[in-house]
Amino acid sequence: MIFNSHFCKMVLGLTLLILPLIQCSQKGGETGREGKAPNFVLKDLNGQPHSLNDFLGKVVLVNFWATWCGPCQIEMPHLNELYKKYSGQGFELIAVAIGDEEAYVKPFVERTRYPFKFLIGTEAVARDYEIQGIPVVILVDKKGVVVERHVGFSMEHIRSLESHLKDLL
Repeated sequence: MIFNSHFCKMVLGLTLLILPLIQCSQKGGETGREGKAPNFVLKDLNGQPHSLNDFLGKVVLVNFWATWCGPCQIEMPHLNELYKKYSGQGFELIAVAIGDEEAYVKPFVERTRYPFKFLIGTEAVARDYEIQGIPVVILVDKKGVVVERHVGFSMEHIRSLESHLKDLL
């Protein structure tokens, strides 16, 4: 039996959805992969390239997500609230779609009208950031150093993320 592209994406999606739940239950969602954030150059939905290094001097939250990820959908409005609250204070939010095609991401962005940057991720970026499940939040300080990494979604994490963000700004 030949598997079509949609079936493969569904299997990948379910795998990426289940992994963070397992990781969260085993590790409380936190991992200690800190150090210099790997730079990337990814295209936005208009085909314009954006580099993480372009944001040096700002606190950056990189959110790895997908349109088919339920926890990602729940998390996104909370991240948007943080963006609206702190974007004028040197904070940037970059949503990197992983395992998703632009054809799915673009309608999501048009429907939700979130104001932050949406980029289309690559396998190389997922590998560089060791993405094994989503959502993943990476908080990068003004010097480009990863200061926090969280796998999965919880309101407790959103509250601690805001506290950590205020300390960095």
